[in-house]
Amino acid sequence: MRLFLSLIILASASLSGCGSDNPFPRVDFPSTPGNYVQFYYGVGGTIAELAQVSPTGQTVTIATSNWHGGVSLESPVVNQTALFSECGLFTFRETPDGLVSSSYQRVALKSDCPFNPVPGQWKRIVPERASN
Repeated sequence: MRLFLSLIILASASLSGCGSDNPFPRVDFPSTPGNYVQFYYGVGGTIAELAQVSPTGQTVTIATSNWHGGVSLESPVVNQTALFSECGLFTFRETPDGLVSSSYQRVALKSDCPFNPVPGQWKRIVPERASN
């Protein structure tokens, strides 16, 4: 029983980014209205997650780890393409000020995209770094 509980605790810590040296863990999106993106290392590789927060505080998110080619988060995400099963292909271009523009290409038969219209610009959310 102790082994089982230990495995659950370890899996929970790994999934939340706690207890690891992950330089790019997932963080919560702000509650301020806007369009947000975050890139992080998670189960399955590098994850891209998009969020749209409405003026009433409703948040809609989609995520993927399905990238076209390899992605490194050590440098800005520029001309990297990811497939979101709900919407289609997004190509991201990050600028030094934390804004990420995207071009979007709907994939045939994808009609369940929660973003209507699909935003062309997102604000990148990054984890706060602890100061020593």
